[in-house]
Amino acid sequence: MSKLSVSLGTADSLLRLFSYPNKAGSTEPLQETMLHWLAQTLERDGFAARGADAAIRLEGSEYILDLHGPAEMVGYSERIPKFLSDGGDALKVVDELKKPTSKTEKAWPHWVNSTEPNKIWDPQGTGRWRF
Repeated sequence: MSKLSVSLGTADSLLRLFSYPNKAGSTEPLQETMLHWLAQTLERDGFAARGADAAIRLEGSEYILDLHGPAEMVGYSERIPKFLSDGGDALKVVDELKKPTSKTEKAWPHWVNSTEPNKIWDPQGTGRWRF
C-alpha cells in the first residue's frame, strides 16, 4: 500500500468545479462533497475494491487529498490536478458563453445552433443549469 497527497486548490476554484452545493439547501460541507466525488472515482477505477481510501484535509487555505491504496494509484498525483485544471479552463469558456454579446459572430462552436445566442449555456432559460 502507498500513500500520496494531492493538492486540490483553494475553495475559490473548487466551489465552482464541484458545483457546490450539489443540492439546494444542503448543509454538507465542501470537503464532504469533494470526497464523495473523488471516492466514486476510486470505486469506478477499481481501487476501492483493493482497499484504497481517501480523505480531504484543509491546510491553510489549500484543500489536500490524501490517498492510501495500491501503488498504481500514484498516477492520480498528476491526473487529478490536470483534471481540475482542465475544468478551470472549461469554466473560463463557460463564463464567456454566459456573457451577453452584441457581436455578430458566435462565441460557440459552429455546430451548435441556437436561435437565442445568450441562451446557449442555459437553453431552457431556467437559470438552474450549472457546470
